Amino acid sequence: MRTSRYQRSLFQEWLVLAIAVGLSLILLFFSKNSGVANVRNDMADAVSVFARPFSNLASIVNIWHEYDEMRGRAMELSIENEALHDAIIENERLRAMLDFKQRSQLDLIPASVIARVGPGVSGRIRINAGLLEGVKINSAVMTPHGLVGKVIEASDHTALVQTLVGNNFGVSVIIERSRLSGILRWIGPGDWAILGLPSGADIKRGDVAVTSGAGSVFPKGIRAGIVTSPSPRQLRMGQVWSLAPLAHFGTLEEIFVVVQRDSFTSDEKPEETTSP
Repeated sequence: MRTSRYQRSLFQEWLVLAIAVGLSLILLFFSKNSGVANVRNDMADAVSVFARPFSNLASIVNIWHEYDEMRGRAMELSIENEALHDAIIENERLRAMLDFKQRSQLDLIPASVIARVGPGVSGRIRINAGLLEGVKINSAVMTPHGLVGKVIEASDHTALVQTLVGNNFGVSVIIERSRLSGILRWIGPGDWAILGLPSGADIKRGDVAVTSGAGSVFPKGIRAGIVTSPSPRQLRMGQVWSLAPLAHFGTLEEIFVVVQRDSFTSDEKPEETTSP
């Protein structure tokens, strides 16, 4: 009982205090007395000084939010710009492919690289064109830059291409300037050579080798590579001249399959199949 009476008395005191404070505030804010007005102004100044740090904090928070939004937008614009740049490069590449196809005298089937097969040294790629598009076994494969390789397997809509990387076949070539004939072969990683040339052959660094058209695989006149050595070197297979292919095997995306519709069938013998 005593506790209940004490709590009720305490509540009454707080209630009276709250009412008194409320009335004082009402009189303070609505009174027209000059003294009260001065007190009201002093209180407003004090509240303003007290609230200023919180106002500055709110401004900092707003600035931070705006910074986050601007940074996010900048990232979006960067991604869009990169995508646009990639699209421009792809468009230029495809336009170059189309222009080359229109200028070429060869019957070309365009295709895209969809996979790289086996270890890097195998040099095998899979393309999205096959028998139904006119691709055949032993069809030559090239880009506008130069010779890539030949088709070694084909299904209805895809084909497997063995590039000049890691190949076990030779390509009959002619040096454009001197018209000397030789065989282009892959010797090892990053190493190609022309062999079968006579001693003292008129070969210079920068000479371009093109396919000779011998056999039924590679049509005549496809640029195959450029001579990189000023003099020959001696290997177990004889005297050879170093050569760098003109096709960029590491960045192949679009290629052409050369179709010689009336010149050979898919079961004809390749140009050369012996190992180096």
